[in-house]
Amino acid sequence: MEILVALVFAIYWIIVEILKKKGILEKLNITAYGPLLMIRTSKLLNVIEKLSKSKSFWIIVAEFGFFTILAGMVFMMVLVVLVDYIMIVSSPEPSEYTSIRAALIIPGINPFIPLVWGLIGLIVTLIVHEFSHAILCRVEKIKVKSLGILLALVPIGGFAEPDEGELKKADRRSKLRVYSAGISANFITAFASFIIFLSLLSFVEPTVSIWSDELIGIVREVDGYEVNSVEDLKKNTSHLKLKVEKNGEKIELEILNVWGVKILSLVDGPAKNAGIQVGDVITAIDGKKVENFEDFRKILSEKKPYDHAYVEVYRKNEFITYELKLSEKDGRAFMGVVVSTNYCLAGYIIQDSRTFLDYLKSIPQLSLNPLNWFVLIAMPFNFQGFIGVYEEIFDAPEIVFYLLNTMYWIFWINFYVALFNCLPAIPLDGGRFFHEFLTKFVSRKIVDGVVKSLSLFIFFSILLTIIVPNV
Repeated sequence: MEILVALVFAIYWIIVEILKKKGILEKLNITAYGPLLMIRTSKLLNVIEKLSKSKSFWIIVAEFGFFTILAGMVFMMVLVVLVDYIMIVSSPEPSEYTSIRAALIIPGINPFIPLVWGLIGLIVTLIVHEFSHAILCRVEKIKVKSLGILLALVPIGGFAEPDEGELKKADRRSKLRVYSAGISANFITAFASFIIFLSLLSFVEPTVSIWSDELIGIVREVDGYEVNSVEDLKKNTSHLKLKVEKNGEKIELEILNVWGVKILSLVDGPAKNAGIQVGDVITAIDGKKVENFEDFRKILSEKKPYDHAYVEVYRKNEFITYELKLSEKDGRAFMGVVVSTNYCLAGYIIQDSRTFLDYLKSIPQLSLNPLNWFVLIAMPFNFQGFIGVYEEIFDAPEIVFYLLNTMYWIFWINFYVALFNCLPAIPLDGGRFFHEFLTKFVSRKIVDGVVKSLSLFIFFSILLTIIVPNV
């Protein structure tokens, strides 16, 4: 895949060079810097002029950005320092998460951003950001020469080209409004799209799914009765007859009615030494039934280090009991197993997607705690929207999934671009804002040095996160 992307990009670059030499790009008002194209247009300036007439509204939007930039600036600097510390003290192993591709918010190149939904989100983000800058320029009576996008096979940025002479002559507050406009508009767009996303979740119905190494399907019936929750599967019979559906295809399964917790991995300890294996299902400890993770956790918490435990496991249609002498770890009884937190039925994982749906709905409440922000900001690395398996384990009209994915990526890309732009580094909006803001308190010469130092530190930190895990 990476070779194909490189080949396509090389062909694109060759075409750009040919068009540049023939003067075609210049005639189209396009400037090429290697493979990077600056595509300008003045056709939308009339639209900007009309939109800028609501001056009071745009001034409020821009000044709202003063607070969001400063808050975002603090958050991002804490994040940068925290990431630097992790890179120096305990560098992560090379993976998709630490790859150069993952550092770029470019759909189709970033492995976590789907091409179609990502492009929609990126285009909306660029339009919102650059239009806002241009509109505030006109509100402040600053001429806008052109609007445009930065293209490197796919859109990677946008720009509004103001008259720099007029911008320099503007008073400090006017400049701050112009610099903050894009970030403010991105945050507002992110917030609005996320509210729509949350509202659309009410049209999504959770399901109960059954898994082996991969998704087998949605459990629609058990013994002729409809299944809406895991509790519906708990019957007083030795076997369960399941009707399962995947991609419109219906499957019938008959499995043993055995509940427990599945062992995902083993570490050196009592369980491994006794002969317990990965894939075994723990069904009882000391004669007490273990039907779910909570049962397992509770029973183990009652044991003391070096106690004996009789552990019953289900393996390949038979039950085996092992006697273990528990060891000690952090002052607690230790068995040496890593188990799934999902329900397990005869070795199959049973998953109720209601849990994840409830998690999505709880994000506004979770975000009230600043400690959760670092978890939430990494969410797109694990959940790319209702695509693939995440679409299969929920029931909703197709149009609802389309709208959810659109809103989800408009939200995240606007949010990420806004946060990144909050960094106090030139040429980012946050750097320009910070520079102008500081000149109110100290001399411009000192401010130049402070902002230059911060810019070098921030971009060095970004390089650190890309280089260190991959060296």
